[in-house]
Amino acid sequence: MPGLHLFSITQFLVLSVVYYRYLGDNRIWARLIGANAVIALVIAVADACWIDGIMRSNTVSRSYDAVSMVVYSLIYLYRVFQDDTRQHRHHPVFWFAIAGLLYFANNLLYFMLREHLLAYERSVETISFCVYLALNIVAHCLYAHSFSCFGRWKTES
Repeated sequence: MPGLHLFSITQFLVLSVVYYRYLGDNRIWARLIGANAVIALVIAVADACWIDGIMRSNTVSRSYDAVSMVVYSLIYLYRVFQDDTRQHRHHPVFWFAIAGLLYFANNLLYFMLREHLLAYERSVETISFCVYLALNIVAHCLYAHSFSCFGRWKTES
């Protein structure tokens, strides 16, 4: 579990840098993303030391990270859809934001409901776990597609 704590904060910081690069043209967004990264780091340390502990899953910090990534993705997509969307179809960050939205919203919803379903509706939890895994596969395919768009995006721009 200590590795999960380290992975979570590293993942959040790396993805924050991606969104900072594409949303940071506005000083307000740049400051908010930077402040949010500091808050996430503080929550991750508090989660590891006092809330969940280093040997248990980091539910608080991962939930905060997931909500932040969903918000970043929605802000990015809102800004994209204000423009002409056809020009963004080969842009890697467009597909990356869609994958992030699907992945983090899916994880957040599943882990929020998991304990309740395990306690009261075990058969539904099995089905929800299968749906969760299928949506994660779709999200990772979208991540792969975003990386495959780098070549097309470079040649078109």
